Amino acid sequence: MSPAPLDVILTWLGAFLGITAIALFAHKFDLPVVASFGASAVLIYGVPDAPLSQPRNVIFGHTFSAVVGVATFHFGYVPNHPTTLLLDQCFRTFSMSWRER
Repeated sequence: MSPAPLDVILTWLGAFLGITAIALFAHKFDLPVVASFGASAVLIYGVPDAPLSQPRNVIFGHTFSAVVGVATFHFGYVPNHPTTLLLDQCFRTFSMSWRER
């Protein structure tokens, strides 16, 4: 069963405006845009009733991963490819903190 056309249009519009707002904000303040914002937009606007799309999970996930990445960087663990390692550390830490409900 496919969703109603109005739902599809509203989902597209919300995702487009959300991603555009983040891109404009990042451009105005000369900040990089993290790719996970796009993935989060797909979850939030595409499947709003899913457990991972809830605001507490999205905000906590981004905040927790950022804290782990910055802490790892500041404690001096920076190999030849820091971005890859920091992302790996974020995923590992988040996976360990996730528990089955």
